[in-house]
Amino acid sequence: MYRDGLYSYSTGINRKFLSRMSQQYNILVADDDVMSTGLLRKILVKAGHAVTIARNGLEALRLVQENSFDVVLVDWMMPELDGVEVIKKIRASVKPIPQLIMVTALASEESRRQAFAAGADDYIGKPIDRNLLLSALGHRNSTRQASSAYLLRRAGAMNSIVGVAIAASTGGPKALKTVFTTIQPTTEAAFFIVQHAPLAMLDKIADSLQNMTSMKVQLADDGITVRPGAVYIARGERHMVLEEGKSVLRITDDPPENFVRPAADPLFRSVARNYGPRSLGVILTGMGKDGQVGAGYIANAGGVVLVQNPDTATQPSMPHKVISVKIVCTIVPLENMGKAISDAIKELARLRV
Repeated sequence: MYRDGLYSYSTGINRKFLSRMSQQYNILVADDDVMSTGLLRKILVKAGHAVTIARNGLEALRLVQENSFDVVLVDWMMPELDGVEVIKKIRASVKPIPQLIMVTALASEESRRQAFAAGADDYIGKPIDRNLLLSALGHRNSTRQASSAYLLRRAGAMNSIVGVAIAASTGGPKALKTVFTTIQPTTEAAFFIVQHAPLAMLDKIADSLQNMTSMKVQLADDGITVRPGAVYIARGERHMVLEEGKSVLRITDDPPENFVRPAADPLFRSVARNYGPRSLGVILTGMGKDGQVGAGYIANAGGVVLVQNPDTATQPSMPHKVISVKIVCTIVPLENMGKAISDAIKELARLRV
């Protein structure tokens, strides 16, 4: 049985980040996520560093053993060999040991502790903050007490409303009805829903939810402006994301993530990036792990993550996955989720960022 409650942690904030980069580094980036590697490469190359990409843990380990790198940036959840094991094996087999930085969406004190116990020199949360990343290079342990959420508060300042990202799969239509029956209509938030389902079913879900709430419910179209008090549902076979720095929705044909399209992770990443600490992620019933990484992004951005109690889920896999990596979250039974969302919106809307 799951006891409803809060996984919480706190970290100190070191605001004295080093700003001068006097040395150029040969850097290995180990991450299977194309978007993450693309962003890291762009930041690092622009700063004058040489960058090599590895798509899985075994490839990363081989490259480090065969080549000389000054810094290794390693994601936690990679195929073949996870980031913690990569760090351990590098420390055991490579001399001299490069600077080892864990770059991950896992946002918990326990995951941070495990990374340092494995031998990481630094730990940086996703979404990636450019200044924090560059200041860490060459300065071991510089981010042990740093919180990326502090820096991301500036990114969230552009949005005065709360961005609510909701993920659902098997059993989702029924769960969404229960949730929206009890959510208080509000103009302090915009809602974004990814429900794994074909387009014909999503049309029916939109109509059904419209009967449950006075807020406007619609299937999302590319280029529309996000309005407070509106509910947007991702279309079938297309991802729904927010354009960076704008209150504009984009519908994309990017490859499936977690074997599904639309997927929750791209949406959650974009909500974390655009709303910062005014982000609210909600994981409802469903199979697989979609939303696990995205929930970590929202937690790292200083937002709030609510997870349906698996004991009340038709299919508990998606809630289980978020809980299992100890992301900072509140576990809520389905019948209380609408109220929990409304309460969180009120709290986040009052934030000064």
